[in-house]
Amino acid sequence: GLDPFFHELPEEEAWAQISRYIPPRRRFVLVVGQGSPYKNHAGALEGFIEAFRDDPQMYFVLVRRFERGGDSRLDALMDDPSLNSRLINLSYVTGEELRALYNAAFCFLFPSIYEGFGLPALEAMACGTPVVTSDSGAPAEVCGEGAIKVDPHDVASIARALRALRDDEDLWKESARLGKERAAEFTWQRSAEQVLSVYDRAIAVAEAAREAGQ
Repeated sequence: GLDPFFHELPEEEAWAQISRYIPPRRRFVLVVGQGSPYKNHAGALEGFIEAFRDDPQMYFVLVRRFERGGDSRLDALMDDPSLNSRLINLSYVTGEELRALYNAAFCFLFPSIYEGFGLPALEAMACGTPVVTSDSGAPAEVCGEGAIKVDPHDVASIARALRALRDDEDLWKESARLGKERAAEFTWQRSAEQVLSVYDRAIAVAEAAREAGQ
């Protein structure tokens, strides 16, 4: 189930909450997640650099919570001179600020190697932001047709998806629309109904087995 806390905000309201982090009205790619290797933050940043090396108007915002050990590849990428001041690395934001970041982002980039579910992608979708995510595992299954899929191991694949969203406004709008529709399917009401349905089927099978054994 998706927390209804994550929803679209008026543009002015979203930017008012994050203007201390990001220059006003800058376009930015947002990445969120704990600092574990399977989150593939290095791949996300490398894809961003390849896509927007020569686009000084596009920023990269990384909310990297609970950093676990070092990541030499990511550290090296962060020193790329083409980034200049376009890299914004945040270790903590409030829930309200996270929602505002989702709303204000140009897109949400989630090329995770492994996920148990992938809730951040749905949170971004619910806020009306296009999502680029992995083409396999839980992210692909959860996002369905609501996100643009990429090979998380292929930097060029990530870069192509990011450039496509920048260069094709119709694609951007359609991705945002499909994402909102997909996120709307993940309500706690529906989750409870599906769990109840499983219990009902299990009881029916048990009763049938008991009757068959009499």
